[in-house]
Amino acid sequence: MALIHIGNKSFELVYENRNGWNFEAFRDRYSEVLDRYDYIIGDWGYNQLRLKGFFRDQTPKAAKESLYSSISDYINEYCNFGCAYFLLEKKHSSKQESDVASQTEDELLVLGVESVQGTEEEAMSEPKEQVPAKMSSNKRHSPVKKSVEVDPELVTDELQEQQIDVPSKKQRNRKDFYYRKGQRNRKSQRAERETVATGAGHSGNES
Repeated sequence: MALIHIGNKSFELVYENRNGWNFEAFRDRYSEVLDRYDYIIGDWGYNQLRLKGFFRDQTPKAAKESLYSSISDYINEYCNFGCAYFLLEKKHSSKQESDVASQTEDELLVLGVESVQGTEEEAMSEPKEQVPAKMSSNKRHSPVKKSVEVDPELVTDELQEQQIDVPSKKQRNRKDFYYRKGQRNRKSQRAERETVATGAGHSGNES
């Protein structure tokens, strides 16, 4: 098939289902984000074209769902049943392919060196675990007494609640006054009874 040129990229139509290929629609929907992919699949739904990019299976650091071998799963799971679609493969010139291969090898070498350096740095930066000293089973450790802080205001309030009420001097004088007054009243009543009894005895003798 003839190559399809868009921008500075060249593609070849690998597969077409139900006349899904449309160059004008593909040109309008294409964006620079798709330049890095090796395959592009376009599927139709509700008269709208959707484009999705995939990498070659040998591409390093590529997610599994974005590889060429996952295209069939994408069509079955994310495309409408029986929809029209097409598949494009990006074509590289001999110079571009050699540049891509050398770039891939350089990336792998750099990644290998960085991973080794990162492993060494992590090993040096990791703190060593402190091994606790063995405690002898013969020694018995006495429990540590913890000092308890007591609020002086709370203690004062509790002591005040526990104190017995002591009568004041004024209250004691008043109580003594009423006590002596009661004694005088009892004495006067006793004297009156004795006087009455004595008078009654004299009157009996005279008769």
